[in-house]
Amino acid sequence: MHAGANGAACIIEIAVFNDAAHFPLIDCQVLSAFDFSECCWICIHLSCKLKQVSMIGVNFEDNHVATGFGNHLARPILRDEWNEDLSFEDGVKLLEKCMRVLLYRDRSAVNKLQIAKITEEGATLFPPYPLKTFWGFEAYKNPTVGAEGSW
Repeated sequence: MHAGANGAACIIEIAVFNDAAHFPLIDCQVLSAFDFSECCWICIHLSCKLKQVSMIGVNFEDNHVATGFGNHLARPILRDEWNEDLSFEDGVKLLEKCMRVLLYRDRSAVNKLQIAKITEEGATLFPPYPLKTFWGFEAYKNPTVGAEGSW
């Protein structure tokens, strides 16, 4: 039997929820899969599912998900700029914009991305590449100037 995205997310949800009291993990799982469903016993429909299971076992499905600070900084950008008709190239540009915001927030992070494209035919993993950034802003040179009581 094919469990699909819903079944896999349910299994992860139960495992995380049951282990949360004994061994709490501070992480989230993101799952992308295709679900097959029969319609009138004749045709098979294929629908892509993108799910997230939180560190306490709560799962939800959406058109875009993010974990960690991405939930606070990238999701608002995705809500504003994502749409159903977004091309792959525009989607990559939007992802790069989100990752750039996150990188500027945590400048000790690595600035490399690796994109995966998942379609009905399978998954394609593209090689990692560095994200274009600019660190020459005056505020980056001495960030505590004018900040009373800062560390």
